[in-house]
Amino acid sequence: MPPAATLHLPNFRARAAGGCGARRRASWVGPRHLRGASRRTFAARGGIGGHAAYIEHPVVHRTELMLVKTTRPLWITAVFVLAACSASNDASDGTSASISTVGTNGLASVKTVFIVVMENHNWSSIHGSASAPYINDTLLPMGAHAENYVNIPGLHPSEPNYLWLEAGSNFGVANDNLPSSNHQATTDHLVTKLEAAGITWKAYAEGASGTSCPVSNSGLYAPKHVPFVFFDDVRTNATRCTQHVRPYTELAGDLASGQVAQYNFITPNLCNDMHNSTGCATTNSLKNGDTWLSQELPKIFASSAYKTGGAVFVTFDESEGGDLPIAMIVLSPFAKPGFSNTIKYTHSSTLRTVQEIFGITPFIRDAANATDLSDLFLSGGGTDAGTDSGEGGGSCAHDVCVTGGKLVKTCDACAQAVCAKDAFCCSTSWDSTCVKEVAQSGCGRTCSADAGTDSGSDASADAGGDSGSACAHDVCATGGKLVKTCDACAQAVCASDAFCCSSSWDSICVSEVAQSSCGRTCP
Repeated sequence: MPPAATLHLPNFRARAAGGCGARRRASWVGPRHLRGASRRTFAARGGIGGHAAYIEHPVVHRTELMLVKTTRPLWITAVFVLAACSASNDASDGTSASISTVGTNGLASVKTVFIVVMENHNWSSIHGSASAPYINDTLLPMGAHAENYVNIPGLHPSEPNYLWLEAGSNFGVANDNLPSSNHQATTDHLVTKLEAAGITWKAYAEGASGTSCPVSNSGLYAPKHVPFVFFDDVRTNATRCTQHVRPYTELAGDLASGQVAQYNFITPNLCNDMHNSTGCATTNSLKNGDTWLSQELPKIFASSAYKTGGAVFVTFDESEGGDLPIAMIVLSPFAKPGFSNTIKYTHSSTLRTVQEIFGITPFIRDAANATDLSDLFLSGGGTDAGTDSGEGGGSCAHDVCVTGGKLVKTCDACAQAVCAKDAFCCSTSWDSTCVKEVAQSGCGRTCSADAGTDSGSDASADAGGDSGSACAHDVCATGGKLVKTCDACAQAVCASDAFCCSSSWDSICVSEVAQSSCGRTCP
């Protein structure tokens, strides 16, 4: 590595104040970043608090900022200014700057999985359809999707495809008969392996009673769409079955209370899954299912389980009229927003992906031969609250009234209105200025002072961050500042690094969880 030259932060700040960064105002260059100077004072070496910051010699017209100590120096804030400068070619030396970071694959960051299986529609009948405005106008821009996800060739009707999602095989089943005739003795299937590994799971089925194992048709409930009840180790164990296969109405409460399982399989009823066209809200099955998704998915998106490591996979059991592509849409803080690919996937890909997320080996049957869905996820494991990426990588991982990573315009009307006037909020970071702009955007919302933002006074921030914040996310997820009283980990981390409870809970705060001796290690 070439010899390093010390970065003199005061000079850097003066340069930023003189040109670019006007949009960031005092957010970048004013006394705000000198608050708490007693704990973050300049050192003779040009760093802060004894931790030096360096600039390498330019290599191919690129300047890299390097951190030689893990404790946060003040220049991290300055990095964002420099990135903004380079975007407008305003850097006085003509070079651009960026942070070189190493992150985990986005798939490895997922901690909670939601599988939603719809019914009997080809992707070509959904993509661009006026009957599916929520899928096309909200889910696709928000998440990533596959253009070439197909059911197992020749595998019809519904039931064998559900069995395949659970066990990588249809076991010769080629009909929709009840579990009494199509039950399987094997224990080599996903949820049994999850349990053996200590991974929790639940199936939420509309129409299931929750008082007995739902192995018979009942109204708009059909067991052919709930694969777990076909396996004898679930079907014949009434306690186990009713403990794990629950009425869908319980999902909202589990989400709100933080009791949701790590693996969740969601089965809408025969009207809401697009299967039926008679006896439903309308005769348009596609519209019925799209409306249901628009009403139910936001409940998941608003949950802590989703915001702190969730992934929702929306797919279909099978195609109509052959083996044509069906939908696979991935919604997650770690999914590539607005992305699509043409890689060939099958239900084995979904099974393999879930096994990889939870570290379940060996792969179950055909999952061993499949391509996983990792290409639909960000390679860096999600976004930090302040990445210098100019586009892409955003998500709907937090509310517009909470600071954190950049959002995407399609999150809601407020995100769209704010980003239309202030692109920074959807290109770099949703900071306290973005939160304030919600009230000015005309979207109909006003964020309260204690809505989990960092917009509190400098005095309160210096005091250690116990006010003007919230427990809006888990300690293992980046986002707005937390408060010490969130849990033992937040208290331990903030005791050694007050920045995490006064300004932002960034990737360094996350890494400090394992060092804090609070008993947790973030993936």
